[in-house]
Formats: sequence, structure tokens, C-alpha cells
Amino acid sequence: MNYTISKMNDHTLIKVSGRVNGKTVISAGSFINELDIIFPETIILDVDGLEDEREMFYHVALINSFKKQVELAGGILKIRANRLSIRKYLSITGLKKLFLFDETVMFAGAEV
Repeated sequence: MNYTISKMNDHTLIKVSGRVNGKTVISAGSFINELDIIFPETIILDVDGLEDEREMFYHVALINSFKKQVELAGGILKIRANRLSIRKYLSITGLKKLFLFDETVMFAGAEV
């Protein structure tokens, strides 16, 4: 699992890429703590780099781990997901209602 962190004026962008497994899901909370982010802060989690070869529930578990830790620290987590596979999965399962999405970079036709 690879992380790329970019600090912007009004948010921190975390791009994740690679393969999601149980270990990365469990360690996501401690990863946020190690970033020394001063909360309240908006964190945008870009999940477009995650591989689709695993079950999508691993993707959701990773997002939820980030969400929990960011919100416990007093921040806001937004998801950047332009790929149709994750957005469709979240929509079909009803989980889309649980997350905020960063809509500023949505590609035309990517909405489910």
C-alpha cells in the first residue's frame, strides 16, 4: 500500500494506491495519527489508485478506518472516487450515504 500526502491551504490530500488487505485496514488509524495533522482539518482521501482485484468491502473498510480516526480527531473526511467501480459499489449497497465526497474533480459521467 502506498500513500502520497499533499498539504493544501484548506485540506490535506491523501492518495492511496496499491492493494488493500486486512493489515492496511487495521493500520489506517495509526497512519493518520502519525501525520501530525492539526485538527480540525479536512482530509480528502483519494481512492482511485486502489486495485480492484480484492473484494470491494476491503476498500470500504479502509475508507471507514480513515473516517473514524479523522472524525475522532475533530476533522472531516471526504472521499475522492472517480472510478465507477467503487462509486457503484457504494451506491448499490447504500453505503454512499455514510460518506462525504469531494465533488470538485468529478469527471463527467462518473456519477452513479
